[in-house]
Amino acid sequence: MNIDKANAIFMQINREDIADNDKITAIKMTVEMPMHMGIKIVNLLGVIRFLLDKNARLEHDNEKLRTGLQELIAMSAERIKGVDKFLENLTAEKC
Repeated sequence: MNIDKANAIFMQINREDIADNDKITAIKMTVEMPMHMGIKIVNLLGVIRFLLDKNARLEHDNEKLRTGLQELIAMSAERIKGVDKFLENLTAEKC
């Protein structure tokens, strides 16, 4: 992506037809520019809102993943207990 395209995306950060990855790249490129004289406060606020919303969505997704992993671990532990009990019974029957 060139700097002109990055600036155009930066100025229209709320467009839904632009992929989040392209928005992130555009933000990084724009932030790294040596001068920012053409950027309006309203555009900066839009980018800040986008980043805050993106962060909130990621936190929500991470919490769902964490909960799912905890449930999976608990289910696995129960299955392991069941296998241990089965093996105990099997060993007891052979003795």
